[in-house]
Amino acid sequence: MQGSFISGPRAAQAVMSRSLSSTLMTKSLNLKRTVEQKFWQFGKWVDVVIDDKLPILDNKYLSVAPANGNEFWPALLEKAYAKLCGSYADMNSGCVSEALMDFTGGIHFNFTLCDPPPDMWNIFRRAYKKNALMACGTPPGENKVLPNGLVLGHAYAVTGCVEVLYGDRVVRLIRLWNPWGKNEWNGPWSDESEEWNFINQEQRSILRKNFEDGEFWMSFEDFKGQFTHIDICNLYPDFLDSGSNSRWALTLSEGEWIRGESAGGSIEEDTFWRNPHRLINLTSENLDTHSSTSCNFVVYLMQKPTSKHRRQNSHVPIGVSVYKVPSNTDIHKDDFTREFFHANSPVGMVKCDKDNRGVSERFMLGPGMYLVVPFTSQKNVSAGFILSLFFKTKDNIM
Repeated sequence: MQGSFISGPRAAQAVMSRSLSSTLMTKSLNLKRTVEQKFWQFGKWVDVVIDDKLPILDNKYLSVAPANGNEFWPALLEKAYAKLCGSYADMNSGCVSEALMDFTGGIHFNFTLCDPPPDMWNIFRRAYKKNALMACGTPPGENKVLPNGLVLGHAYAVTGCVEVLYGDRVVRLIRLWNPWGKNEWNGPWSDESEEWNFINQEQRSILRKNFEDGEFWMSFEDFKGQFTHIDICNLYPDFLDSGSNSRWALTLSEGEWIRGESAGGSIEEDTFWRNPHRLINLTSENLDTHSSTSCNFVVYLMQKPTSKHRRQNSHVPIGVSVYKVPSNTDIHKDDFTREFFHANSPVGMVKCDKDNRGVSERFMLGPGMYLVVPFTSQKNVSAGFILSLFFKTKDNIM
C-alpha cells in the first residue's frame, strides 16, 4: 500500500491493512460491482456499501494505491471508511485510536513512552499475542525524514516483537512498519545492521528481511526513545493482566445530557447530581498483582457526533466519576440526590479530554456496589453518549 500523508483514520486504516488480510472486506462483490464493509459506530455495527471505482487523476491514484498493481482491497477499505467519515477529506480529522475502534469495536488504551509502566514490554507482548491492533507515533513535526530514517509527526504500525540472544544478553526487539512503504529506521537492528551477525543463524534468517518495504526492527529501548506513545486496541482489556485465564464481559448503554434536565456539569457544579448514572455490582476483586496495569473494571465514555462529516464535529470535554455506594444504601429508594454526592467522594475518575471523542480508564476496585456518573465539564451542555463498562465475568451490572 502506498500513499502520501498518513494521519488519524488513514494511519489506522494502514495498520488494519498490514495486520489483517483481505478477508476483512466482506465478500459481496456482485454483478453490480459493489462491496460491503461493516464498521463499529457508536454502539452498533453498520454496513457501508460502495462501488469498486477508485478516484484517479492523470492516471494516478488520489488516495491509497495498490503496491503490486492488483491488490485493491486496502483502497476499497479506505473508500468505505471515507464514506463513513463523510468524505476523503474528513479522514484527515480524528485520531488513530478512534479509527482503530471503528474498525474493530474494541477498547483503546494509550501509553506514553516517556514514562511507561514498568512492565511495558510484558504488556506489549500480551497485546501482540492477543492479536491487538497497535500503532505508535513519532514526535510532532511536518513529516520531515530524520537522518535515522524515521519520519517526524508520523504514525507507524506495530507488527511484531521478539527476544533474541545477542552475545550473552537478551535483547528485546520490536517490528514497525511505515505505511509509506519506505523510509525505514537505519540504526541498530535495522535491515543492514551488523547486530544481526551476532545472533542465532536460524533466528536471523526468519527475522531479517533486507529490502525496502517500510518494515524494520529496532530495540525496545530505542523504540521508547524515538516514539512518543503507543495505541493498543483490543476487543477486551484482557491483555492488561499477566494471567491468561482472565475473562471479561461488556455492557453498553446509550444516554444523553439534556440542557436544564440531565446536563449537570462537572463535580464542582452543584447540579452534578442531575447527570445520568449507572450502578455496577462488583462481586469479586479478581485482581492480578503481577501486572502494573491489572484491573477488574474498565470504563469507556464516547460522545456521539453532531454531524455526519467528521471534520465538522466538535467535541466537548467529558469525564466519568465512580463512587462507592455505602452498604446501608437502599438503591431501590434512594435516587442519588445532591446529598449523596455531598456526603461521598469519588473513588475514581476519568479525566476530561477535549481533543478526543472519548475517554477511558481502568480501575482496581474491591467488592461492592458502585455508581458510575458520566458528565460534561460544563453544565447545560446537550450531547449524546455511549457508556461502555468492561468487567470480570463474576461482576455484574444493575
